[in-house]
Amino acid sequence: MKTAVIGSGSWGTALAQTLQDNGQDVIVYGVDDREIRDINENHKNSKYFGDIQLNPGLRATTDINAVRDADVVVLAVPSIAIEPIVREVDAILEKPAVFVNVAKGFHPVTNERLSDVIRHSVRPEHLSSVVSLIGPSHAEEVVIRQLTTIDAVSQNEEDAKLVQTLFSNGYLRIYTGTDEVGSELGAAIKNVMAIASGILSGLGYQDNTRAALITRGLQEMIRYGTHFGGKE
Repeated sequence: MKTAVIGSGSWGTALAQTLQDNGQDVIVYGVDDREIRDINENHKNSKYFGDIQLNPGLRATTDINAVRDADVVVLAVPSIAIEPIVREVDAILEKPAVFVNVAKGFHPVTNERLSDVIRHSVRPEHLSSVVSLIGPSHAEEVVIRQLTTIDAVSQNEEDAKLVQTLFSNGYLRIYTGTDEVGSELGAAIKNVMAIASGILSGLGYQDNTRAALITRGLQEMIRYGTHFGGKE
C-alpha cells in the first residue's frame, strides 16, 4: 500500500517519517526544492526541525505525479490550499484513494468543514473516503518520537481503522471515531479558546480567569457542535 504525503512542512514531514518508521511505502511531495533536497540528501528538514535527523529511508519529490498510484493521500497543507490541491490530485489519480486530512479550520469562502471540501473537490471514482487525522499534537515532538495520541475520524469506520493501522506504533497511538462533525468543529474552535487564553495572560489575568474561559468555552463548543450534528 502506497501513501503520498502532500506537503513537506513540519506536520507532513513528521507524519511521513512515522510511516517510514512503520515500514510503509511513503513519499513526500512538496513545492520547495530546498526542503525536498534537504530531506533526500541530508535526511533533515532544517527549516522546521533544525539539525534533527530524519529516518534515512524517507523520500521526497517535487513531482506531483508521485500521487498517481497512491492508495492513501495525506493532505498536510494549510486549510486555504485544500480545495486546489485536491483538484490537482484528482486530475492525476488512477484509482480510488483514502484522503487523509490533517489541517484544521474551514473553507475560507464557504465556511465548509474540510472533509466536505474534499468530497466536493474529488470525483467519486477517485474517492474511497475522507479521514480526518486530528488531535492534540505538535509536529516537533512527533518527529523526535515523543509519546502522542491522535484520532482518525471518518464516516467510513473501516478506512479509519486502516489509517489507525498505518500510523500506530510505539510512540504514536491512533484512536478511531465516526463523529466527523464534532471532531472537526472541536479541533478548529478550540484554537479560538487557545488564542483567548493567551490574550487573558497578556492582559495580566491568571489561572482563575483562564479556568473560567476554558470551562465556559467548553460548554459553548459543545452547544455549537451539537447544533450542527456533532455528538455531545
